[in-house]
Amino acid sequence: MRPLAVIFTLNAVLVGAAAAPSVGVGTQALYAFSNGCIGDVSLPETNSAIGITFRHAEVPIVGTVDLFFSSSTITRIGLTADWWIQNPVIFKDLHFFYGPGLACRLWTDTPAGYIGARFETGLNLFVIPHLELYLQGAAEFGPLIEKGRSSFAWSVPVSSGARWWF
Repeated sequence: MRPLAVIFTLNAVLVGAAAAPSVGVGTQALYAFSNGCIGDVSLPETNSAIGITFRHAEVPIVGTVDLFFSSSTITRIGLTADWWIQNPVIFKDLHFFYGPGLACRLWTDTPAGYIGARFETGLNLFVIPHLELYLQGAAEFGPLIEKGRSSFAWSVPVSSGARWWF
């Protein structure tokens, strides 16, 4: 599947999802770097990705669905759910956030799956009302199921990107 087709599909889904009054929905393009020990999956790993972010208006929960690409092939699907303990203003429109969460990764090029706990921290800046730029990092750890065996895995993903909120 080509990245542009995925972007159009995700935006079509957002039209319906954005109608919910208490949920914010954003599309994102991001650049991600991970370093750690995740079974036979070689790290460090660098990917381009696109995704959808969901944010509840009254509860500080942020969830994402990301598709990671190598050339025009989807190599990994990532899911995260984070509870932002705080998102205080540092200076004007620049905010700092942090909190615990969960992460799930499914690799499409090798039969592997990972689910783990995480602690996220980062910066976000709204340059205009609907456009958010962000930089975030997390520490993740948990079990990895790969090729019929399981092991302990840890990762330190760092990503930056832009989200357009609907």
